[in-house]
Amino acid sequence: MMGAAARFGFRIDRSSGKAAFAGAPLPMAAVFRSRGVVTFLVIWMVINLATGLVAFAPGIDSQIAWEAHIGGFVAGFFGLRAFDRRQQADEFRA
Repeated sequence: MMGAAARFGFRIDRSSGKAAFAGAPLPMAAVFRSRGVVTFLVIWMVINLATGLVAFAPGIDSQIAWEAHIGGFVAGFFGLRAFDRRQQADEFRA
């Protein structure tokens, strides 16, 4: 969900006050040009990698599935279009 949410660029439609989740996701080129989105992506990855690496410290017995968190983030980020019902409905009508 976090990866998919990042594709919307954390925008707000100021005219209606609605969150950008009501609109279409940004194209990849626009996502990587957005300073806010890139900052979020870097911070999110660093936090998850750090959490995973702390688990390897001596005396730490429990681990979280940090690989699964990163995998899910990447799958949501790049696979959002496969689950976009609006786009699928438009393609079906055409």
